[in-house]
Amino acid sequence: MTRHAQRSQELYKRFMVFLIAQALHIACEKPPSSEMIHLMVAKISRRLCKFGDVDDGAWLHVIKDIVLSASGKLKERWVNIQQRNGQPLDLETLAEFIFEEHTDFSLPELDKFLASIPRRQQLSKTKEFKAKPIALAVDPLTIPTVNGSVNNDNKSFELAAVETWMENYLGNWLEFHLSGEQSCHGLKTLLEHYHMSADR
Repeated sequence: MTRHAQRSQELYKRFMVFLIAQALHIACEKPPSSEMIHLMVAKISRRLCKFGDVDDGAWLHVIKDIVLSASGKLKERWVNIQQRNGQPLDLETLAEFIFEEHTDFSLPELDKFLASIPRRQQLSKTKEFKAKPIALAVDPLTIPTVNGSVNNDNKSFELAAVETWMENYLGNWLEFHLSGEQSCHGLKTLLEHYHMSADR
């Protein structure tokens, strides 16, 4: 019973492919759009691929002939489009073209410049770039400093160091220095210098 059901299902799938192919054959006899032909050919090809290895019967030859004919029609249409939109090339003028007259240039200034290169003196001393070290390390128990009165190149790094210290160490620092006489003054100075430097 199961074998009979599988056989019926396979026969149904073959019939559907054959039916779509017949519809494609009828459509090609009329002026359908190229998109419709392409979609139907792709649909038939996809279904045939799902079959895998199938018996090379008469039904399959009919489908292949229809698909080949439709593909040929698409190719013919594309050739016509190319010919219709192609620009004619006038090669007669190119045959009389003298390339030397259009590719040979006289550039005396460039010749002088190139001739002067071997005579140039090489610099005996070259300046070596030395990057200035930037220290971002902060002491958890010491308020970081910001030079708020100077607009230096390290401003961004100094501000980042202050922000890191405030985020990670401010709580611990307050526990040790909350009762100190200079604690409030130190924090006030830090915030003022931070604002001055960030505002520049």
